Amino acid sequence: MSTTILLVEDEQAIRQLTRMVLEMAGYKVWEAPNGVAGLQLWEEHQEEIQLLLTDMVMPDGVDGRELAQRLK
Repeated sequence: MSTTILLVEDEQAIRQLTRMVLEMAGYKVWEAPNGVAGLQLWEEHQEEIQLLLTDMVMPDGVDGRELAQRLK
């Protein structure tokens, strides 16, 4: 069983590159374009997510620090 990562990054190119690198390394990746979408993915898949990799500065009112706090 591989580790599953929740990747939250608002810049699409960075998110796609990061996902590609992580998947090539054997990780399963759920990706979200902002903190709000990250929270929704967490609600749907929290039992399988082991790690959060997030941008700290994001639009839509939920930045990386708040997202990490809410997922604790």
